Amino acid sequence: MASAGNATGLKLTHTIDNMIALVQLRGHLDGNSHIAAETYFKMVVTSGSTRVVLDLAQVDFISSAGLRAVISLLKLVKGNHGGLAVCASQPHVTQLLEFSGLKTLLSIAPTVDEGRAALVARFG
Repeated sequence: MASAGNATGLKLTHTIDNMIALVQLRGHLDGNSHIAAETYFKMVVTSGSTRVVLDLAQVDFISSAGLRAVISLLKLVKGNHGGLAVCASQPHVTQLLEFSGLKTLLSIAPTVDEGRAALVARFG
């Protein structure tokens, strides 16, 4: 498991299982932390993980800048012929993802296991 924390209070960790990266975030994904998140996401994808499950269960706030970080991850994985599943987010975070129109571009799943299953079903 790799991890990164920063002065903004956002903690990021990831593990890789069967070529799917599980990226877990804890804290606020906002204007203070989006650059650190984007940098971490880029590190995960450029290390070879093009199928990513983004676990937002412990993200209690996401701003438009945080949403931009999720979009940057989506572009990274799609640019490498991969996919992104966002899962386990709190209701207000899920609602933001749905209202932003991202629901049509990525999988939104209630659990990590369902997010992983969605990627396996789509990409094998």
